[in-house]
Amino acid sequence: MSQSTKNILRVFFSLCVLILVVDVFVPRTHSHFVWENWYGFYGAYGFFSCVVLVYIAKYGLRPIVMRDEETDE
Repeated sequence: MSQSTKNILRVFFSLCVLILVVDVFVPRTHSHFVWENWYGFYGAYGFFSCVVLVYIAKYGLRPIVMRDEETDE
């Protein structure tokens, strides 16, 4: 892995940790469900939602949208 990639990953993971730390100080006054008050809920929810969308696109929609390559032979 190159040095620039390592630096980008360090910044990314530092921001993730910073967001989790800031989450402790954000008041939860308008939550509708009890799990919305859990520490790190929105970060985990966003991550898993993104993963689910990628799998839906890859295994659900890709076979529908893809077509065979047309060759000029």
